Amino acid sequence: MIALILAAAVTAPAPLAQPTLPPIATARALPYPASGTAQPGVVATRRDPTVPVEVTLDQAIAIALARSPSVREAYLTLDYQRAAIDSARSGARPDVSISASGARDFDQIGTQDAIPGWSSANSASLSLSQLIYDGGQVRARVRAAQASAESSDAAARRTAQQIAYDVATDYYNVLAAERTMAADEEVIREDLVNEQLVRAQIAAGTAAGADLSLQQYATAQARTALVREQGTEQTARVTFVTTLGLDADTLVLPIDDTAALEQPGPTVAALDYATALATAIAHRPDVAESAFDVVSARESLLAAQRGLSPTLSASLSKGLASEDPAGGSYRNNAAIGVTVAIPIYDRGSTRASIAQARATADRLGVVERGTALSVQQDVRNALIGTISAQSTLDQARAEFASAAQTLAQTQGQYRAGVTTLPSLVQAQTAFTQASTDIVNAIYSLRQAEATQRYALGTGV
Repeated sequence: MIALILAAAVTAPAPLAQPTLPPIATARALPYPASGTAQPGVVATRRDPTVPVEVTLDQAIAIALARSPSVREAYLTLDYQRAAIDSARSGARPDVSISASGARDFDQIGTQDAIPGWSSANSASLSLSQLIYDGGQVRARVRAAQASAESSDAAARRTAQQIAYDVATDYYNVLAAERTMAADEEVIREDLVNEQLVRAQIAAGTAAGADLSLQQYATAQARTALVREQGTEQTARVTFVTTLGLDADTLVLPIDDTAALEQPGPTVAALDYATALATAIAHRPDVAESAFDVVSARESLLAAQRGLSPTLSASLSKGLASEDPAGGSYRNNAAIGVTVAIPIYDRGSTRASIAQARATADRLGVVERGTALSVQQDVRNALIGTISAQSTLDQARAEFASAAQTLAQTQGQYRAGVTTLPSLVQAQTAFTQASTDIVNAIYSLRQAEATQRYALGTGV
């Protein structure tokens, strides 16, 4: 990488060229840990034949939506709420039942008004009852159940968006850790080059032996940073595959899509706040969820209030029963009736239910306002975060190019004997920091973009 930068030890600095970061494949080829005794059994992986080994972000999101327990749970909750609609409607439907009974009795001889010995009694009936009027309780319960189902549907869609956001975050966490490892490996390579330069100067009698110890200390620091980052990368991998709904030892690797970000390019115009907020209100399911929760609570309150209304219902029954001791000689019977029930006093149960329903409706109204404020906060912070990440990346590119060129020049100057080891170490330290900064900036921008999509509700 440094060799690609045109620099000379004693000539005027060449115009800054944008260097490239080492490829991620460099990091993936390293043993674990990179220094010390390898522990392959700890990080051993296995392939899942149902998923690719390398995935794009869209593929990763699709896998997670198909396999995530959280998404499955959300849609099972939706199924339950939809079933509750039919349950609420059942209150307005007729109730039809068939019953039959048979009995055989024994009466002792001499019992008054009874025929001595065994006797049989059989009967069967068909009954129908129908609610005619209940003050609108059933209608209110149906509307409440429908609103709850709509709320659950919105919650399931927001869960899917949350999963997509989590996948994107974990996806770029893995890539950032791998690219940092590759940068750490490049830093070690440069440190080893510096060690050779110091040895050459010692052999020429222009540097003290202590200079080599100082440079070796810098190399050891770089190796420590690499091993530490390997632990971060392995943890990020586990989080990534489990977010996809796969076992922790499954081999799935993200495909890096940030090559274009390493080089300067046109800046994408940012959304203005008003447009972004309107998009979020139209697309974020949690906005609809809170609104449907309020509707459901208000309908439940109405149903509770209708509990004080009179109810009117009709009933019809048709049957037959045996008349003789042998269980025969059936005779028909029938009945039709209308029942009016007027609640007068129920120990305060209905009024308590009304008070609870009203408190729930008021609380959910407050929650709806809180959701609106949360959406505003998310949108504004996401826009700011994206702009900041883009600006940070622009500066990190310049920092990286400058640090890479400075290191190349300082190495040439040290080789020529016109600078000191502290200057070389300082240039190496600056290059190490610049490498870290540009890696963080690249993947922070990708994560900021994912955060913006989640804030606007356009992630899935």
